[in-house]
Amino acid sequence: MAFNHLETVTGGGTGSAIATLAAAAASNDLLVATVSLYLANTTANITAQSGFTFVGAETSSSRYVAVYFKEAIGGEAEFTASYSDGTEAISVTLSRYSKSGALVTPTFVTAIATNATSISAGPIDTEVGALLFGIFRHDGPSSDSAGFDNGFVSRTGASGLSVRNSTVYVGDTTADAISETVTHTLSVSTLRQSAVLVSFLDTATATLRKGSTSDIETTLSGTVTTATLNAVDVSDHITGQTGTTVSFDGGLTAEITTSGEYDLVLTDDSADPDETIAVQVNVVGLPANTARKDGGLLTSLTDLTMDAFNASGTLVKSLTGLTTDASGVISPVDLSDLSEAAGDTLKVSLHSAASGVGVTFEQAMELI
Repeated sequence: MAFNHLETVTGGGTGSAIATLAAAAASNDLLVATVSLYLANTTANITAQSGFTFVGAETSSSRYVAVYFKEAIGGEAEFTASYSDGTEAISVTLSRYSKSGALVTPTFVTAIATNATSISAGPIDTEVGALLFGIFRHDGPSSDSAGFDNGFVSRTGASGLSVRNSTVYVGDTTADAISETVTHTLSVSTLRQSAVLVSFLDTATATLRKGSTSDIETTLSGTVTTATLNAVDVSDHITGQTGTTVSFDGGLTAEITTSGEYDLVLTDDSADPDETIAVQVNVVGLPANTARKDGGLLTSLTDLTMDAFNASGTLVKSLTGLTTDASGVISPVDLSDLSEAAGDTLKVSLHSAASGVGVTFEQAMELI
């Protein structure tokens, strides 16, 4: 699945508000809208733009926030919302994302916090590659140090969106695990905070972690006999087929070294033409790093050994024969075979016997 953020716009007013896109939506775009009120309310008091579907709301913190969505038919350019009282401050946001396939019904979680400097929404069940969309709200003015963890990108900037004595932030990221928790951190403690976190999936792209077993849905009417991934024959990794579900062992993705979207081409024993399926393969590991000791670069090493330890101090990986280039850069290290996920931190120890040097550092795993 592939979601690409195109635009986020905001609007505010008394009793009603409108957010207008700079460019109208294209067919199949995902539109995600939010509504915020200073007071606690029920969704029944809100009239939202026709055609948008209500996802979920947090109402118990005396600060109302809600999320809506729509799969665009093309030409949509605005989102409006109004409050039945007509005298209360209201704000809206509208975000537009391109996507490849049809949308799966989104899931959501809500959260509240009181007298705290942060609020965490989750965990939420999701899939690697899904779009995670969050709205966070807190009493008081904006906080310059307000931020999201788990790679979230704020789409309303550091100052957020002011809504009568409170501030709203919306943001998003791509899920890199099957369960996610996202935290919004402030520089000061606030009395009331609320959040809604939503997971959006589409059907266009199967998402696989390198080395994992996988089930792929096909539209072919017969039994799949051959398969290629990124033009490499992977037919010997087919382990079975039940109906239209084709199962593969972990060797399906063995030749993939970089995270990305690749074509899986299936051929069956019927007269159907070959089917091409876009597959997102996630390679998890340590990103490229520059080896240093005492401020100096460790360049042109050819005999580096690496030991990696997880958060519990357990040795999870040992490698030999790593190298650094003339700038001291170590190439990304594929650790997809570990149980750790992107975002997990490893303690890494590097040693070169020939050069008599050793360094230890902590590094978060990423999609490489």
